[in-house]
Formats: sequence, structure tokens, C-alpha cells
Amino acid sequence: MTESNVLTDYTHLETSNNSFEEESEHNVTDYLLPKEHVPGSDLISKVVLTDTRIINIISKSLVNASEDQYTAAQNEFLNKCACDVLYLPKAIDSEYPPIIIEVQKDVNENYMCRAVKYSILVYEKYEKHPVVLIVGVSSVTASINNILAPATSHPFSKEIPSLFWAKRCLLVSSTTLSTIQSTGQLDPLAAIGLFLCSQKPSITQLVSGGQDTTMKLLYKIAVNNVQQLLGEEEEITKGIKAICDNTCVQLEKIKSCIQNGNTESLDKVLLYIEDASVYLNRQKRKFTTGRDVTPIPETPGLKYLENKNIRPKKHNEAHYNELKEYVEQFRNERSGRMSWKKCFLKGYKDNIDAIKQYTTSESLRSQYNKHFK
Repeated sequence: MTESNVLTDYTHLETSNNSFEEESEHNVTDYLLPKEHVPGSDLISKVVLTDTRIINIISKSLVNASEDQYTAAQNEFLNKCACDVLYLPKAIDSEYPPIIIEVQKDVNENYMCRAVKYSILVYEKYEKHPVVLIVGVSSVTASINNILAPATSHPFSKEIPSLFWAKRCLLVSSTTLSTIQSTGQLDPLAAIGLFLCSQKPSITQLVSGGQDTTMKLLYKIAVNNVQQLLGEEEEITKGIKAICDNTCVQLEKIKSCIQNGNTESLDKVLLYIEDASVYLNRQKRKFTTGRDVTPIPETPGLKYLENKNIRPKKHNEAHYNELKEYVEQFRNERSGRMSWKKCFLKGYKDNIDAIKQYTTSESLRSQYNKHFK
């Protein structure tokens, strides 16, 4: 390939990328999030805070972790209570602490008791005090405000005393964020706090931070996820309507054939019933087999639901076969009581994918017993 061709191809690629970025930016600025899905709501908080890019931003800001050191983990505890978001280091032997993130409408004494409980539960499970980030969306009571201390590393936040229950606890609220400068780029963590506390359905409605790079990313994540969700709901509604309409048409055909009463019509009835049965049990299947009767029309093509369905399953048959084989081999090589902790650590050392799917020896033991006992 000649140099001129390379330059032409590169220029074309650069132009295409720029066009895509401009289109994406317009999509964010023109889109109005529905009232139930504004920043700070449960759905938007969780989809944003579990995005890999945001995980990297928060973990770097709070514990100075390099990229891709953390992952969003199971946030529900054995007693069924759950924190909003929990980050854990990907490496089992990492020195980084767990990170708890809470997005709370009203930060008061009752809520702080729950926050302390979440932190203690994380400590009991992972034997490390977590770093806790609380985003107070609406209000912070005077009793909490009175104990806050300046956070020198994050001047847009306050420090909550956390002796014996957390490595550190930071509070970000509308009040603490009021000290940031509205011009130029924001501290990325401040941008996340401002995004959640603003509760603005559009980036264009922000008083400040609308041109910030992190803020644009946050709204892009929110818009994409809401469009996916609403798209799924719309396709489900259209699919149900199409199924009802098509089934009614099929029943009318069956009724007409029965009323005719001749042999050919009664033969068609059986085919119509067969089509209806398959159609109702497998709603998306297309009927393309050659018949004397017209197959039921297919429901509308799917976009958002297919995106949802193609997400890979975390555990499949191959995973459980590998898991069973490795655990049984480990057990047969040793005498005495089974040590799940040693099995877990050895699995990581041997680079066994089926073992590395789990973050603790307890979760390994629980899943193994669930499937093989």
C-alpha cells in the first residue's frame, strides 16, 4: 500500500470517528432522561457506577489504583441487606481495599447506622476495612454536618469519622460541591458527585460542568442505558400486541375452516393449530416450511432485546464440568477434611478458570454444593 493510500485511509477513518463522536455527543445533548430515570435514581446510579470507565475513575481517585484493578462485585450480603455498589480488587492477593459506594437521598443518623453495618459486613467477609464514598443527593442533617471534617485530598467533599469501621469515609453532597469552580474541567470524582446530585434530565440543564469530559461520559452512559431499557420495553409491548393480533387472525382461520366443514378445510385446521402451538411457545420463530396455508407473520424484529440476550452467561456447562473435575481431584489428593480455602487458593495458583470465577472460598463452596450435592 502506498503512502498516499495509507494517508487517504487514515483520513477517512479519522473523519468517520469524528462523525461518530459528533453524532454521539448530539445524542447526549438532545436526549431528555425520563423523570423516573434522572441522575441519582436507583437505576442510573447503578448502571453508571458499575461501568468499567467509572470504576477506573473512582478507584484511581479514592485509592490511587491503576486502570482495571477493580470490578463491580455482588453487593448483597448473607443477611439479605445490600449496599448500593461494591468494588473489589480483581487480584485475589491485592493490597487494595474494598470500596463501598452509596447514593443516598437523605444522610441522617439512621442511614449512617446502615452504612456502618455495610462496612462491617464487608470487613467480616473480606478481612479488610473498606473505603466508603457516600453521595448525599438531597439533604444532610445537622447532626451529621457537625461531625464532618475537611478532606484535604478531595476539597469538594467532607470526611466522616470512621475509626474502627472503615479505612476512610467521604461524603459528597450538593453543599460540599458548591465550592468547586464552574469553569474548566472538573475533578472526575467531583463530576460524578455533581452528576448524581444535580438530578438534571439533560446535560444542557446543568448550571455548571456541562462541558466537562467526565460529565459528558456520565450522561452518555445514562442515555445509552435508558434507551436500551425503553427499547426493550417497547419491543416487548409490540411483540405482545403482535402475538395477540396474529393469534386472533389464526383463530379466525380455524373458525372459518371448521364452518366450511369439507375435508380440505379440516386438514387445514390441523395445520393452523400446529402453527399456532409452535408460534405461542416459540414467539420469535419464523414459519418458513412449505405448506398450503400461510404461516403466522413473525413479530417485529428485535434490537434491544437481542442485545440483552446475547450477553454471555457467567457460568455454563463447561464451567461446571471443569469445576467438578478440579475439586474432586483436589479432594482425592488429600486426606482428612476438605479445605475449601486451600482449594480456592490452589485453583488461582493453577490458573483454573472455573475457580477464578469466584472471589472467595465461601462462594466456591456454596456454588459447588448447590450444583453437585
